[in-house]
Amino acid sequence: MDPGELDQLIMFQNVASKSRGASGEEIDNWADWKKAWASIKTSGGSESFYNPQLVAMSTHKLKLHYMSGINPLMRVRWGVRILDIVHVDDSRRRQGELYLLCQERVT
Repeated sequence: MDPGELDQLIMFQNVASKSRGASGEEIDNWADWKKAWASIKTSGGSESFYNPQLVAMSTHKLKLHYMSGINPLMRVRWGVRILDIVHVDDSRRRQGELYLLCQERVT
């Protein structure tokens, strides 16, 4: 892996606690976990209706140095953007690489 291609600083976050919103819905409170440098490539997008609102989704593929503990219950903060981890591919961990498939909800 060429270290120069890992040019985006990201922050992994996990749910630190849960609380209740004004209407009683459960809200996740996210906390920063670990920083990493990654290569991020946008691989597609789609639009769909969700609770009578049009929601655009963008799919991203992330490549970074292998680190243990990453799972789909976490998310990635990339600047002000939030990426939900959909899939973790650690099949190249012996080569020191980790690949993530993430979705970003664009509102």
